[in-house]
Amino acid sequence: MRGYAVHLLFHALAVVCGAAFGVAAVLWWFDRENYNALYLAVGALVMGVAVLLIQALYIATEPSARRRPRQVQRAEPHPLSQPGMQSVDRRNPTRPEMEPVSPQPHPEQFDQETKTPALEALEEHSRRQG
Repeated sequence: MRGYAVHLLFHALAVVCGAAFGVAAVLWWFDRENYNALYLAVGALVMGVAVLLIQALYIATEPSARRRPRQVQRAEPHPLSQPGMQSVDRRNPTRPEMEPVSPQPHPEQFDQETKTPALEALEEHSRRQG
């Protein structure tokens, strides 16, 4: 994004050249005797192509286009993880006391006995409020 203003400038110049070419070409098309409009149209077309070529060269030589990848900075190792400095208590990497949790049932898999008392309790609560 460093050169975004320059890209906008190139696009604005290309639009201006295109508009100038269009107006001059229409003037020449309806009045074939007006050679000044023809020269202006050709000049605007050449300028537009030149602006687009310069923009392509600018993009190709932009520093961010050929940026080197960043080097990852490594953090200092923890002092207890270095050889010779072992921690006193080593934990078991597995947790046998934790059992796998069963997945929650889908709401439509609840039995009707559970739904009915819950709905009745909700209706009773709303009657008390109301």
